[in-house]
Amino acid sequence: GRQIFYLSARRHEAALWERATGTAPPVIDLAAVRFRAAPSASASLHIEMPPPLPPPNGLDAATYATRIGVPPLNPRGSAGGIHLFHLLRDDLLLLHRLMDTWYISTAGQLESLLASDAARSAVSERQTRQRLLLRCKTARSWTGLWRQGRGRPVDRVVLDQCPAVSNTFLDRAADLARELRGDGRALVQALREGLVKGFQTRKINDLADWLADEGYVDDAVKLEPEERRRLTLQRVVPGTQVGADDVRKVVEWMESAVAS
Repeated sequence: GRQIFYLSARRHEAALWERATGTAPPVIDLAAVRFRAAPSASASLHIEMPPPLPPPNGLDAATYATRIGVPPLNPRGSAGGIHLFHLLRDDLLLLHRLMDTWYISTAGQLESLLASDAARSAVSERQTRQRLLLRCKTARSWTGLWRQGRGRPVDRVVLDQCPAVSNTFLDRAADLARELRGDGRALVQALREGLVKGFQTRKINDLADWLADEGYVDDAVKLEPEERRRLTLQRVVPGTQVGADDVRKVVEWMESAVAS
C-alpha cells in the first residue's frame, strides 16, 4: 500500500528495476519536464546479467568445485579471500544459495553478511549462522598457523618497492614469485639457482636482506600439519564437542586443499 519515489541520475536503472521486478516502473524524466528535452531511452538499454550459477544437483564436492571454478587454496593470501567452497564442502546447497542469491564467494564476504541486518534473511537458522562463524574463525586461525615460518606473500607490488630489483628484472622476478605462490625464501633460492638470467649475486643478497627486514621471510620454525591441527583446536573450539568436530572437519579440508 505504499508508494515509493526513487531518484537516480543513472538512466539505466529503470531497466534494472524492470529486470528485478518483472514490471516496468513509471518513469518521470525530470530533464524532459524541466527543459523539454527528449525523453531518455533508458528502458531500452540492454542489461548484461551474469550467468546463473549451476546448482550441485547431486554432484560430489570435488566435481562441483571444478564446475563452478573454485580457485586453489592459497594460505599466503588474505584469509578473508578463501573461497566459500573450502568452508562448505559438506553443504553444497547452502554454498550455491549464498553464491547465487547473495553474491558472496569468500570467507570475508560471509563474515560481513553474517554481521549485517540481512543475516537472518540469508541464513534463517541461528545454529547454522553460528556454525558458519565458527568455520570462518577456524579458517583464519589455521591460515595464521600455516604462515608461521613462511613470511608475507611476495608479489609484483612488493618487488617494485625493493631497491634491489631494477625495472630490467621486475617482470621476470614477479613472474617467478607468482609461480612460487609468493614464497620469498623460495624466490631468493630460485634466483641463486639462476632462474632469472643476469640477476647479480650482490642484488640477490640485497633482496634477501630486504625481504627479511620487511617480514616477507620468517625465520620461525614452520609448523607441521599435526601441530596446526592441535593449535587450531585449542584456539577456536568454544568448549563443545559439536564445535570441536566442526573445527576438525574444516582443518582437514584446509590441509587437504593446500597439500594438493
